[in-house]
Amino acid sequence: MAFNLEHWDNPRETIANVYKDNDMAYTTHGIFCAYEILKILDKKPSELITKTCLDYGCGTGKNTRAIHYFFANSIGYDPVESCIAYALEEFNNIIKPVPGFPDKLSLLNPGNLQFYSNLNDVINIEHDVTFANNVIEHLPHEEQMTAISNMLKMTKTGGVVIFNTFPERSRELLNHYEAHNSLEVTFNFGYYTILKK
Repeated sequence: MAFNLEHWDNPRETIANVYKDNDMAYTTHGIFCAYEILKILDKKPSELITKTCLDYGCGTGKNTRAIHYFFANSIGYDPVESCIAYALEEFNNIIKPVPGFPDKLSLLNPGNLQFYSNLNDVINIEHDVTFANNVIEHLPHEEQMTAISNMLKMTKTGGVVIFNTFPERSRELLNHYEAHNSLEVTFNFGYYTILKK
């Protein structure tokens, strides 16, 4: 990335911001963000359970963890290694004690949730749903183009790319994608959706 990344020395403080010391607010914010994506998809759980999902720019993975229950497989990708290290630490520590049971049970489905910080590990894996929540608007213009191009590459034909950004700052960017015959761009609930036809 082209800008200074020293603030990523504390991923949770950077990502969670006002929620950095409040576990419940941090978790429920992830659930809310996942809900926003699910609302845009407007699909029944039975329609998603065979689909795959990519959270592009997942940060500490709070949204990825919340949404992964609805998909056959979910991947969280973030280029900041410390974010993925934190996501994996949280992933490994989310366990639930069960009275009378000798071990603890994971609240997550570890078989269908992975995190990566190396783009080369995931760039050639196509998904049904690729989303970036509160990511694109923080990137310089040329990096916005790269991120959305990557997301489209990582999305199957018939799949969707979902992201939010400030329309007034991204009009040129959106015009570029709206001009493609193989893409259908819509705006709902504050998010752009690109259907890859």
